Amino acid sequence: MKVYDLEGNYIPSDIRLPGILLVVDKDGRCYIYESDEPGNKVIGIYELKVVDRDN
Repeated sequence: MKVYDLEGNYIPSDIRLPGILLVVDKDGRCYIYESDEPGNKVIGIYELKVVDRDN
């Protein structure tokens, strides 16, 4: 997953996901389809927090 700021500038942060990104909701939570095992489908919910360490 690549991350961009609100102005569309790329933030160097290639993040490996543990599955397939389904959607990012209005609160910034990422819903990731992690497992497709029969009878054990898993969708993980992650929050991405970006901190500006320069300020």
